[in-house]
Amino acid sequence: IQSHSRENKMPYFFKDLHEPDPAKRYKGLVRRGSMSTTMQFDLYYSPDGFQWTPYPGNPVIDTSPRIGRWGPTVFMGWDPIREVYAVHMENSLHRWSPAGKRLIGRAESPDMIHWSEPETIIVPDDQDPPDVDFYCMPTIAYEGMYIGLLWNFRMIRSTILPQIVFSRDGIHYNRDYREPFIARGAKGMFDAAVVYPINPIVHGDRILFYYTGGNYRDNTT
Repeated sequence: IQSHSRENKMPYFFKDLHEPDPAKRYKGLVRRGSMSTTMQFDLYYSPDGFQWTPYPGNPVIDTSPRIGRWGPTVFMGWDPIREVYAVHMENSLHRWSPAGKRLIGRAESPDMIHWSEPETIIVPDDQDPPDVDFYCMPTIAYEGMYIGLLWNFRMIRSTILPQIVFSRDGIHYNRDYREPFIARGAKGMFDAAVVYPINPIVHGDRILFYYTGGNYRDNTT
């Protein structure tokens, strides 16, 4: 899929083993619109991951009626537990929510075309430091439960670290493990300030975790 605008991005594509139509075996979404106000997603299909066809009814997601955009967004693909397609996002339209915090939301679709309104599922609580926001949450389904990597954004020093969280229903999450699941690197290392994990990958009897990092923010603590 070629993008002809600096506003267009496609970080979301996956092989859909749930899809019975081989012409739609791969699915991808192109985000377009203003980076600060509106956001739309266009859906594409592919039989092989190389040749892509747009869904004729695009866009399939449009936040512009609410005058905003989701923050960091991760499409889960097919959710075998709730038997829907799912997406998790920063659900405050990239603005301060009424609670004064960034929040994590989830939306669902039976077909990748018709999407529910995002439901807020995780908010900071009284055990979180006062400057914590939740920026993103890559999530997978594994052995009948959800495993999420909740990005904790410390606003004062602009650091991001993930916590591991668990859920049986995809809505109510256990946050008993408050320590960082992946620690920041030492000063000067590539991950000294922020750790950005992506969706875990299940490979045989192992769960593999990958992340990128940054040291361009404060790394003095």
